[in-house]
Amino acid sequence: MNVEIVNTGSELMLGRVLNTHQQWLCRRLADLGHVVTRQVVIADTGSEIQTAVREALSRADLVITTGGLGPTSDDITRELIAELLGKKTGRECGSSGAHRKLFRQARSSAPAKNRRGNICA
Repeated sequence: MNVEIVNTGSELMLGRVLNTHQQWLCRRLADLGHVVTRQVVIADTGSEIQTAVREALSRADLVITTGGLGPTSDDITRELIAELLGKKTGRECGSSGAHRKLFRQARSSAPAKNRRGNICA
């Protein structure tokens, strides 16, 4: 399987933050018998994210993205990839029930900003 990783984050480009996602993912994938054939680090801009993901999808069987997936307004990766794939985002997609269960087990509730949703397949 051809695996590529697209790491997003302007902070990674400045060298102020160590990219531990890349290290952990490559090690874990290798342990599972998969070798990452390419990885890129790009800034948090719409055109850069969509271009990198589009190019990776043209080559790879599996594309993993890191960064830009949080609950803050500047985390735009999820929406940009959904747009690229012609998909919608929403809370009804996939794992929101699992997220609620985790917060319930911790006797807490998910903050509203964490309810942005997933990409609907």
